[in-house]
Amino acid sequence: QQLAPLQGCENQMDSVEIQISQTASGLRKQQDLLSKAQQDDQYLQKRIHRNENPRFLHYFVCNRAAKVERLKGELQFLVNAEQDLLNNITAESANLTNLQQQQQNAHEVVDRKHQLEV
Repeated sequence: QQLAPLQGCENQMDSVEIQISQTASGLRKQQDLLSKAQQDDQYLQKRIHRNENPRFLHYFVCNRAAKVERLKGELQFLVNAEQDLLNNITAESANLTNLQQQQQNAHEVVDRKHQLEV
């Protein structure tokens, strides 16, 4: 009688584990994208500084001010993208924590089912 409500618990545990693996994979990809964006951010800042403060014959580069403005626009776009990634990572981390709690609960239910079967 006590086993009847526990029949689908193993399938539920499997589905939670699949969701955890998918969420963790997506989280790793977003973290990789964030680290790449941060590297690009540093590189763009160097380029902006180099173009705003030229040395030697680089003073004669045509449309240097326009290039600096374009680079600043790219940097602003990149900063916004980084912020979006940070927000997504925060949300996915919270979701992953919730799924891990569900997984722990599902393991407890399955263990209880196995104890009742014995």
